[in-house]
Order: sequence, then C-alpha cells, then structure tokens
Amino acid sequence: TTLFRSAEENKATSVSLPALGTGNLGFQHTQSALALSLAITAFAAVAQYVKLVKIVLFDASSVAPFVEVISTSLESISLGELDAATNIVAVPPASRGGTAVVSSPDQVMVQICSPTPFGVPKAKEAIDALCQDRYESKYLSWPSEVSLDEACWHAIREADAKHGVHLEYSTGACVVISGEKLGVMSAYTELRDLVNRCAERFRTESHASSVAQIVQWAYQPRGDQSWHKYHAVENMKIEDAYQKYRENKGPGVIGCPDKADTEIYFETLEEKRRGNIVGALQRKTDNSSDIPGHWTKVQGTATAVHGLVQLDASAHEYQQVAARFSATAGGHILRIERVQNEALYSQFQTKKTAMDNNPASQRRSNEQRLFHGTDAHTAAKIWAQGFDRNFAGKNATAYGRGVYFAVNAAYSERYARTHPRQMFQAIVLAGDYAVGAGNMLAPPNRNATERLDSTVNNLANPSIFVTYHDAQAYPEYLITFQ
Repeated sequence: TTLFRSAEENKATSVSLPALGTGNLGFQHTQSALALSLAITAFAAVAQYVKLVKIVLFDASSVAPFVEVISTSLESISLGELDAATNIVAVPPASRGGTAVVSSPDQVMVQICSPTPFGVPKAKEAIDALCQDRYESKYLSWPSEVSLDEACWHAIREADAKHGVHLEYSTGACVVISGEKLGVMSAYTELRDLVNRCAERFRTESHASSVAQIVQWAYQPRGDQSWHKYHAVENMKIEDAYQKYRENKGPGVIGCPDKADTEIYFETLEEKRRGNIVGALQRKTDNSSDIPGHWTKVQGTATAVHGLVQLDASAHEYQQVAARFSATAGGHILRIERVQNEALYSQFQTKKTAMDNNPASQRRSNEQRLFHGTDAHTAAKIWAQGFDRNFAGKNATAYGRGVYFAVNAAYSERYARTHPRQMFQAIVLAGDYAVGAGNMLAPPNRNATERLDSTVNNLANPSIFVTYHDAQAYPEYLITFQ
C-alpha cells in the first residue's frame, strides 16, 4: 500500500514489484499472490496516475500459482501477457470483467532499469549481442516464372511450426525465414531442396510442353486403329533419345518411358516386348519450325544435321560474322562454327512466334544479333542445351538475374576467359524492355497480366540486354579466338 501511495504521489504511470514475502519471510506463492491481488484491487479503485502494475517473478515454478490466484481474485482487472520463458508477468488494467490470458508472443518487450546512467545502454548492448549471436534471417527465392505446386506450399506453411521459425512472404517469389540460427538453417535447407526439386520439375514440364508443340510421338497398339499420344514428359524423353540416335551418339533401342518391359526401336519405329512387336510408332513434327535451309550435315555423319559445322574462312557467312566480331573486339579468330541444334532452334522459333503475335508488343522486330562471352566448359553446354538462367550471377547481375548479351563483342570479350577463348553470336528476342536492376528475377510488368520481355542498361541506347526465358535466345555461331 505504501508503494502504491508513493507512486501516486510521484505521478508515476507504472509500478513493478516482486512476489513480496516469498523470499526470507517464507510465504507461499499463493499467499503472496492473494495479498497482492487484494492490494491491487483496493488500489485500482482510487488510482489516478498509475495505469500499469507488473509483478516480476524470478522463479518459473511460481508462474502457475500466481496466474491461478490472481485470475480468480482480480475479477475486475484482466491479466495481460505472460511469458513464462522470460519469467515476466504483466498485469495491465485492461477492460473490466476480463479473463486471464496466458500466451507466448512472437515479440517480447523488455524494460531495462538501472541505478546508473551507464547500466541501461550496457544491458541493451548485451541483449543485442545475444540476439545477433542466436538469431538470423535468410532469404529463400526462386525464379518468378516457376509455379510451386500445392505440396511445396504446404511444406512452406508448415515449416514455422516444424522448425520453430517465423516465415514472412515477401513480394515476388521469396520467403524470409527468421528465428534461432539452428532452426533457420534447418528450415532453409529443407525448403531450399524442396523448392529446387519443384522448380526443376516445373522447368522439365515447361520444356516438355514446348517440345510437344514441335514434335509429338504416338503409339498404335497391335489390333488398335487409333494412335495414342505419349504424355509430354515421356514424349520429351523419347525425342531426346531420338536426336542422340540421329547424331550417332545414342542407341537405336531404348526402354519405353511409360511401359515396363517394353522397348522402342527407332530404326523400324516399333514397340517390342521381349522381342515381340506390340505396337507401331509415329513421329509428327510442326512444319512451321523446320530447320534453316542453309544448315548442312555434320562432318562424319550420313544424315545428321545436329552439331557444330566449321565455316570456310572464304565463305560469305563466315565473313559476315567475323566482321561484326572484329568491329569492336581485338582477338584473332581461329575458327567460326555454325550451331545446328534442331530442338533449341524449334523452341526459339516457337517463342519468336508468340512474341511476334503479341498484340501488346511495341516493337515491329524482336530479333537482335548480340554477343555472349563464356568459358569453354559452359560453351559446350550452351550449344547443346541452350542458354541457362541457372548460371545467372556467375559473371554479372547489375541489370537483372538473367542471361547477359552485349551489342559489342568487346564487352563480351572480357568474359571469355579460357584459352582458346570462346564467344557466341546469338539471335536474341529482346522485344520490349526496361532498365534493369541487380535484384530483378524477371522484367518489370508490361501491364496487369504480363511482363516485358527483357531488361537493358540504358533505355535510349542499350548496349547490354538481359533475357529471362531460356528459349529467348539461340546460339547461332560459336567464335573461337585468341
């Protein structure tokens, strides 16, 4: 009572006191709680300035008795938040007739008191250091065009309870994971692997869908007059194996992707099971994606057009590419090879058709001839598999996290680091673009439903282009120089 009266006289707005009598006096926690509840009830009737009374408990075992006694005794005063982990009980004078609420809030307010001016900042520094040592935040992001399936989203939603972390859904394809370091690392590792698998599955299905627009395999079981299309992913696997067979790099017989104990024979276009013919095969292509007329068969093969074809230095085709390269680059050309990849070219043509037919496009011509410098190991992957955004960030990301192309070969020359050095002249579907930024995972919005096609370094006179769709560029020529 003396403490409360003194607080009122000093016009204090809050009072903190321990569990009086439970120390040397030896009172039971329930006795102390009852005495305090009676004193608080009497004080609440006359208090003018004090709005908050706190009871500080230093022993976790005393929390339950205090909550039980006070929640039943203070019928006219409601308990606020209690955090047993920090041994703090706050008793605010909330609305009359309330009930006791026990919770573990995500945020805990800590008030620091000290008899000296230096104690508070020193304690705050110690708490900050403890938080920095024990807590962290990690960003988990994925390509914006990747659509995560429901199973992946369910795992993300359940991660907070499973790992004891807090999840915040940021703008774009990103989740911020915060909490104790061990829990954050555990959640991040699990979700990263899950998202990567989901993204890879999405890319595979997207690629398979693109292949199905160009070529479709079907089978006709014996005795059946109908042709049955393979599903997109199986269709893609068969087409990939067929292209290797045509290039003399793969077998003429493969296991059927969707039927056990069944084999596909490319030479006779048949399905066989244990040596017996069980069906016929059919391969239909989209004539609109036919290969360029100037492509020739690859040296050392009878019919295959897939591969690298070295150009004669006296040919007009060679001289055109060499002139564009030498206009800004200083390297001595050793050879120029034409990249002939039917699957990549067909995907590129499909993407070009879609962009050319987009009524929202502001440009009459989407194509540009640009350069892309790289190392020999990556160059081999590019001409065989195409430009891959998964390598974004390997060299530069100043204008977005995509694939970079330059108007001038001199700029791309600096990224051709192996010897002999290599650079692609590519056909790039730049389309409509905006100035990029380092954190961009996709171009800015064109309108409410779709995005622009690419980003650049300068809107008025761009010299660097960044693409975000793997089929948006075709590696037309591989230039080897020193």
